[in-house]
Amino acid sequence: MFISSRKGGLQLVHRNYMYRSNLRRQGPEKNIVYWECAKNRTLKCRARLKSVGNSLYISNREEDHNHPCESLRIVDASKAGNVTYSDIPSLKNVNDRSKME
Repeated sequence: MFISSRKGGLQLVHRNYMYRSNLRRQGPEKNIVYWECAKNRTLKCRARLKSVGNSLYISNREEDHNHPCESLRIVDASKAGNVTYSDIPSLKNVNDRSKME
């Protein structure tokens, strides 16, 4: 599941936390995307994920967040119709940082 950010980019939702892409697609098939917690810059949350195709991996040994989950924000986005259900490889703007928050 993905949620549209205020700036028009897409944020990945995983286990009721939101992540933004912080590196462009990499790898021989350009199917690797690195994700950081959306609260990384404001709360210094170090939770990170790596996606290879549609598979997600914890990329910083632990996925512990230093803040509560964002269930209410996710529910509000769902009610407002700002949710996209798509597979990761089909997302075109995930590798365009200018469109990400």
